[in-house]
Amino acid sequence: HAETPPNDGTLEPLTVTAFRFEQPKVEVPSNVTLIDRDTITRSGATNLAQVLRDAANMHFTSLGGPSSASLDARGFGANAMVNTLIIVDGRIVTRPDMGAFNWTQFPLESIESVEVLRGAHTALYGDRATGSVIKITTRRGTDQMESAIQGSYGSFQTENLRFGSSGRIDRLGYVIGGDYFYTDGYRDFSNQRNRSINLGLDYTLTDSLSAYANASYLSSDYNLPGALSEAVFFANPRQRGNFLTTNNENYTNLGGGIVAQDTGFGTFRVDGGAILRKLDYNSSAPWGTTDVDRSADTYTLTPTWEIQANDTLLLLGVDFVRDEIDVSGVNVSDFVFGAFTTRYDADIRRNRLAVFGQATHYFSDQFIGNLSARHETARLRVNYIEATDPLNNYSDNTRANEQAFGVGLTHLINDNARAWIRFEHFYRYPSTDEIAGYQGSGAFFLSNLDPESGQTIELGGDLRHGNWLFSVNPFITWLKDEIFFDSSPGVSENRNFDSRTRRYGNELTVRYDEPLWGIGFYHRYIKTEERGGPTKGQRIAHVPRNLINATATIRPVEGLDLTTGLSYRGSFDSDAGGLGSNAGAIPIGGTTTYNLRARYVVPFVEGLELLGSIENLTNKRYANFVQFGSYYPENGRSLSMGVRYRF
Repeated sequence: HAETPPNDGTLEPLTVTAFRFEQPKVEVPSNVTLIDRDTITRSGATNLAQVLRDAANMHFTSLGGPSSASLDARGFGANAMVNTLIIVDGRIVTRPDMGAFNWTQFPLESIESVEVLRGAHTALYGDRATGSVIKITTRRGTDQMESAIQGSYGSFQTENLRFGSSGRIDRLGYVIGGDYFYTDGYRDFSNQRNRSINLGLDYTLTDSLSAYANASYLSSDYNLPGALSEAVFFANPRQRGNFLTTNNENYTNLGGGIVAQDTGFGTFRVDGGAILRKLDYNSSAPWGTTDVDRSADTYTLTPTWEIQANDTLLLLGVDFVRDEIDVSGVNVSDFVFGAFTTRYDADIRRNRLAVFGQATHYFSDQFIGNLSARHETARLRVNYIEATDPLNNYSDNTRANEQAFGVGLTHLINDNARAWIRFEHFYRYPSTDEIAGYQGSGAFFLSNLDPESGQTIELGGDLRHGNWLFSVNPFITWLKDEIFFDSSPGVSENRNFDSRTRRYGNELTVRYDEPLWGIGFYHRYIKTEERGGPTKGQRIAHVPRNLINATATIRPVEGLDLTTGLSYRGSFDSDAGGLGSNAGAIPIGGTTTYNLRARYVVPFVEGLELLGSIENLTNKRYANFVQFGSYYPENGRSLSMGVRYRF
């Protein structure tokens, strides 16, 4: 809703890379949202999670801010982030484990655009691309030097300062930027401090050959205040809980690639790089403390070949991904019958190798079909050494082969309407810490845990009529061997559900925009259920059935945008212990929050913009994540004022 659509009566002529090559958005049989750089800068957001929430209507749950926010596009609940694939310049940056994803690791000044692909896209992107794919494209050097500095201050002593500059020297383009963020946080013991810097270079060797390289570094220190009981939550949600965690995280992102076009044999490109993570945390609770030092590095390499053969566009590629995790920790447990100390070390290695391809055929000017397929092999090895009790040592490995395929058809009805249908068979490998426990006592390896697999069918249609835009996307997804944590008596482990699960629903978007005013409306409906066993018909926890975002914008004078927004999160079931034991789930009622935003382009100072916002205007007390009767509060009312200067 933050974008101003064209008013020429045609669908937006945007170019996306949803199928790993550039293609007009209207030709892609999928629900794709493109967030461009102008939308990012005008949003006033301080991190990528805010951008996705506001500009792409994405639903987040949080354990304590953007450093631990989980994105759920298609109703996966507590497992949402292991069903979300995040890619930067063609390389995977999603964590290999179930740990919280830090959305602040990508400085906004380094991002050119973000594409959101809803639904399963495993055939082209592989493991974890089951609920959505978030594709981030970093900036390249501009022909003319462009620079900007932005600062803001708000509630809870929240400070943000960032700068960026881009330009070109002959054939060499450059982008440099930095970001500083600090907040005391809404709750006690929820402060956070981030410091980041990024550098990008691109070089045009010839008219058909180019290369790029980029690097960024983030140092993030933050605290998680833990959950609250229901009584404490309703009395004062700003309190800290009993389980406190102090985190220090450092991310080094390295990427690069080379592109050869117009070779006479198609387009060749190679993208690759590494993300190096150092993730240290210390937690304290009434029953003991934990101190963990952990590195989690991911290395990727993806060569692809694209060639046009008459009316068919062919894409072939190879994905290689290697994850390396090293863990060293000390657990001190203090119980009535004595204190116990556990010292351990673990190293985990996972290699994934896949071949994939897609054929896009233009049957006519109106009908476009595509067929995609992938074969992927994953091998996981875990070594665990417990110094305090060598009898708990173990070493094990597992290997799995999975396939995915998809087929889609797009009908370009006319310049202002299209319809599409898509089917995909997909899979997801267990994450490293779903299949193995390697942090603390009670280590385990679940060699019988199978990958998830499933099928999805989606329909879609877009219609533009004058200044109106309508978009609809019904879908249904069946999942086999879905992995849940089951804390039933005598179980307490991850396991595959014996019966299928099902999710079905619809996404509806309506927009109207003209020079003086505009409105936006988004509604997501998802019904989730277990399809068999003693819990047949039970809802999947943490999945609200309805989400609504509505906005109204007025532009009373040139350069001034005033926007009011409403967000409704429908009711959901909390998690009371996993599959087969969720009968005691607490139903959490729906909640509505309001926000106000303002942006003013100062007419007498070129390049100067003033930004302001009020989030959760009525100071609504609510939580999007409730587990075992414990609440994780979302933020209360917050005010932010900022300024941006471009030169």
